[in-house]
Amino acid sequence: MICTANYSSKFNSNTRVVSISLDGGNEAGFRGEVCSKLMPTKNSFDMWKNNPTKRTTKNNNTFFVEDFYKQVLSKLDPQEVYDSLDGAILLCEGDAKDFSPRQVVAAWFELLLDMEIPEVKSNGGKIEFCERDKTAKEILFNILKEKYKGSGCNSVRAAYLNEKARQLIVASFDVRDEAKKSELKEAAVELKTEAIYAEMAYNHDPETKFKFF
Repeated sequence: MICTANYSSKFNSNTRVVSISLDGGNEAGFRGEVCSKLMPTKNSFDMWKNNPTKRTTKNNNTFFVEDFYKQVLSKLDPQEVYDSLDGAILLCEGDAKDFSPRQVVAAWFELLLDMEIPEVKSNGGKIEFCERDKTAKEILFNILKEKYKGSGCNSVRAAYLNEKARQLIVASFDVRDEAKKSELKEAAVELKTEAIYAEMAYNHDPETKFKFF
């Protein structure tokens, strides 16, 4: 499981804590592991944090999620990133109920992988769960719905899995080795099956059917 938290919590020394802040947690006095691939770009972070054009809070947050997704998250494989960080607590600035970059990352994992990414804090060495800001997840959900609007899926996870399956099928066209080609097609079938179950669960409908390609 991956969790998120801010720098104010002091976790046990055997807990894997990873900064995803643009400065690696330097301002907060953090000197631990850093995951640079999940950092927002400096330009989008500064534009959001300083808001020089005086956007409304809603528009400013929407700008940040859109840019963070476009410039960073859309270029990553969420499953690969999750696997590399499984068991870690991702850190950045801001309280649990504040909009922040880690809330966008948590939403990205939750929406595409159907994984719960709880917000936590340390209370006397004991980890407690916190209520988090839901703004980032609502904005990212709308971005992903727009991205996958032609997929025929209501679930963004189903659409994501369906797109991964399509990419494997396309990749198989250029493979001459029959064993490798078969392996890619089998992986695509597994993804498509997983997509069906994701869509069924989202719709609460065991008869759900949708077009794959």
